[in-house]
Amino acid sequence: MKKALQMKIKIKETIVAVLLTMISFDVISEDDSKALCDKYAEEIYVNKSKSTINNIRKHCKALAESGDAKAQYNYASIFFFDNSTDSQIKHKKWMLLSANNGYAKAQYFMAGRYLRGSPDQVIQAVKWYENASRKGISPAPSILGDAYHKGIGVPVDGKKAVYWYKFAVEKYDNYGAMLGLVDIYTHGIKGVAANKAKAKYWQLKADE
Repeated sequence: MKKALQMKIKIKETIVAVLLTMISFDVISEDDSKALCDKYAEEIYVNKSKSTINNIRKHCKALAESGDAKAQYNYASIFFFDNSTDSQIKHKKWMLLSANNGYAKAQYFMAGRYLRGSPDQVIQAVKWYENASRKGISPAPSILGDAYHKGIGVPVDGKKAVYWYKFAVEKYDNYGAMLGLVDIYTHGIKGVAANKAKAKYWQLKADE
């Protein structure tokens, strides 16, 4: 009987200790943690205080380490504003992990750095821009159009330039893409002949 009573007391003490630990460490659900991770990651662009950075560490780091692509992107933000070599290496590490895990904003960011890199990096940049274009990152298709139009990182290709410019216009109503089409049809480009009627059409559309 005495041993049973001692066991019950011990169990109660253990439960109390666990509850106190949860309170002291502010244990919250994964969904709440993701929401807070997003909140503080957005805040850092207007408030780079130690408090904001600490909150990002608190709510994003574990999620990032578990493989959450958005949390990896958010966690990378605390290193972005520190120009030290160590911080820039960490920023690239987490941003690259996020991009490789399919997060469109990270892919868009890394694509901009890879487009003028090695041949393998350029191929990856194009894939990331294409994916970002289809996942709501509005500047991405116009940048792809510019790349093929002006030979930035990739060979000049009029057909691909027109495709991505039109994609940017149809999906995002991108004004710059309209001007790109005007230029292509005014002067012509490898794979696409000059066409005054089409140039006029896109100029009128841009002027609307």
